[in-house]
Amino acid sequence: MPLKPGPSPQGHTILLVQFTDRRESRTYLEFADSAAAMDGVCQLYEQGLKASNPHLRHITYDVTDLFNYLDSVRDLCALV
Repeated sequence: MPLKPGPSPQGHTILLVQFTDRRESRTYLEFADSAAAMDGVCQLYEQGLKASNPHLRHITYDVTDLFNYLDSVRDLCALV
């Protein structure tokens, strides 16, 4: 019998990220579920925006900006 889709009580999602070509830029992040992991991807982008624009109090972006960021990341993988 197949497993039901959705979060399992003991399950979690791991994001594997390599930001640049340098192996040292590799890291991983753990989240309770896939929705939290996708929010974590947005938070990675927002943190990068804040770091590169410390003088701005409010930063706005749209989904195209987020997709461009994801295209610039060397590698991103979600283990669900």
